[in-house]
Amino acid sequence: MNSSALSGLRNVTWCDVIDAARKLSSAGRQPNGDFCTNVDARGIALAILSLDGCFVITNGSAALLFGYTNEEMIGRPLMTMAGSHAKRQILNGLSSCAKGESLSFRTSLYRNDGQPCAVVIRQQPIAVSTGDVSAILVAFEEPLRARPSTSAASSRDESRRRRHYTELMIAQERERRRIAFELHDGLSQALAFVKLTVEDALLGLHGGRFVETRERLDAALVRVREVICDVGQICCDLHPIVLDRLGLVAALASLCRRAEEQVERIRVRFDCRVREDDVPGTLKADIYRIAHEATSNALRLGSVCSIHVILDRVEEGIMLTVKDDGAGFGSVPVTADTGPDNGLGLLGMQQRVESAGGHFVIESDARCGTLVSALWAR
Repeated sequence: MNSSALSGLRNVTWCDVIDAARKLSSAGRQPNGDFCTNVDARGIALAILSLDGCFVITNGSAALLFGYTNEEMIGRPLMTMAGSHAKRQILNGLSSCAKGESLSFRTSLYRNDGQPCAVVIRQQPIAVSTGDVSAILVAFEEPLRARPSTSAASSRDESRRRRHYTELMIAQERERRRIAFELHDGLSQALAFVKLTVEDALLGLHGGRFVETRERLDAALVRVREVICDVGQICCDLHPIVLDRLGLVAALASLCRRAEEQVERIRVRFDCRVREDDVPGTLKADIYRIAHEATSNALRLGSVCSIHVILDRVEEGIMLTVKDDGAGFGSVPVTADTGPDNGLGLLGMQQRVESAGGHFVIESDARCGTLVSALWAR
């Protein structure tokens, strides 16, 4: 891990990151309207950079956008992914953020496979309690340029349909790229390890080395179990199968039961005030993922005694609320974390909610705990 990447984060808390994320979201997109945020199942691509431009923490969407694992991204200078023109833009962006100024710009970065990737980089300085800027929150967006209409009489609705079609195509390509990456760098390597281990075990069996053979088979069995879990996670990222089997209401109830069983002395209560048919099918996967992310964050803190998940039908639309009574994660210091629950997962869901016309709020306080709320208008 690059020590300079961590040095600037010693005073940064998640409260500071949440505040930066709120500002990043409220700033909106550039007025030219020729790009938009395409999110995959895990939400928008987010990362936290040190002031010298090194990745300190990144979510899965950002890592997979550029063809890396989370571990490979941590400590990597953003400059190493840029050409000469992009380097000048990045340096300008780092300089602006160090002065407390947010900045958005279009550029091209190189993926792990050497292929260029056109992105819009939105940077928001992360200021600590003293007002000093200690890190930078970055959102990576993929630009869209709709094909110009060939007919002067083309309506605005037709332009919107073209744009939505383009967005869909890029989003699908991102999902294909993500799946291919996980299959190649995850499952294929794991299965190759199992194959070699079993082959060695067979040689040991024929040679009479029974103790060694048993150890190798035990190792292979452990890896097979991990592969099964990985496959389940990939399937869940694509579409939570439990939604098809149980429906949203039952799936959320099951999620709360499993969360309660996962940690002793924690009560997880689910309060459902809607019928299954009240929730549009297009929202069910997002609602489930946000509830999962929010409960996982609460459990990860360890200071929580109770979690309350509420799915309600209000006048404005469908509302999901996840409330805990913990110490809040706002005061928790930000550290390099390559795990899936590194804190950026929940923030990454904000753009996913807003892209579906919803409103997303995170509030975290040491006295009142954490409140995660998502509202989708009717």
